[in-house]
Amino acid sequence: MNEHLSLELSKRLQELGVVVEVGHVWEVRALGTLEEKKKVVLSMFKDYNLGREYFPAPTFIELWAVMPWVINYGTTTYVKTLSEDSRGVTTASYEYTDWEESEFVPVKESPHESPVEAAGLLLIWLAENGHVEVSP
Repeated sequence: MNEHLSLELSKRLQELGVVVEVGHVWEVRALGTLEEKKKVVLSMFKDYNLGREYFPAPTFIELWAVMPWVINYGTTTYVKTLSEDSRGVTTASYEYTDWEESEFVPVKESPHESPVEAAGLLLIWLAENGHVEVSP
């Protein structure tokens, strides 16, 4: 299991302006002038003097901390949840309990084999729908 959000989802969070305090970054090192000659490494620091690209590489805990515990969607209040099924698929979601039907009703589910990717997908949805602050 990867402890850090994938580069692809990390880039998307940065594009959306989501700020996550992280201990590591994805560092994209150019090994020449060709696009295919790039190397991606996980780094603990940024050295802007080297002309490299950097993207946050948050862990599950860092992502989970940014997400609100509850959101209002329409006229319903949803609570942040995390579950794992018998196949090992983790689902990060916001849901409410329908007591009349005795079931959980999600507003958004992000299933994935990796908990950090599930959390990243949910945070992207939150940002795209105005449920978390983003920087301009």
